[in-house]
Amino acid sequence: MTPLLTFNVLGTPAPQGSKNARYNPKTGKTFVYEQNSEAQRSWRQDVLNAAVIARRALNLETIETAVWVDIEFRLPRPTSVSLRRRPYPHVKPDGDKLQRNTWDALTQAGVFRDDALVVNWRASKRYATDDPLGAPGATIRVGLVPPPEII
Repeated sequence: MTPLLTFNVLGTPAPQGSKNARYNPKTGKTFVYEQNSEAQRSWRQDVLNAAVIARRALNLETIETAVWVDIEFRLPRPTSVSLRRRPYPHVKPDGDKLQRNTWDALTQAGVFRDDALVVNWRASKRYATDDPLGAPGATIRVGLVPPPEII
């Protein structure tokens, strides 16, 4: 399928924070809070900025129908980790949390109305040094899902 929008984001990919529940014995109520870091906010802003620029360049309206998303995350390789020891970043951050943070940024940027519109997706993690771009970040592609053929 041909992407409707393709762009690169420079920056260090960061996952969405986890949700935690706490009980307050004084009030007898339970509340939920999300653990977000500065890295999470920085990555979301990097994606938002790149997506807005890409949308404006194509004069693309907010998508209101089913979409597919393909994201290739490029993570920095720690200096203590050799290619022989760990050829792939099969450690934290979790891929699903990276996707959640990125999809939320795409929604904020107006690429699509809601991340519930994403019906097909693919994501991969690799070290930035193994990629032709050579810098941490991501390549993001978004396209429309054609309606199903009804027989």
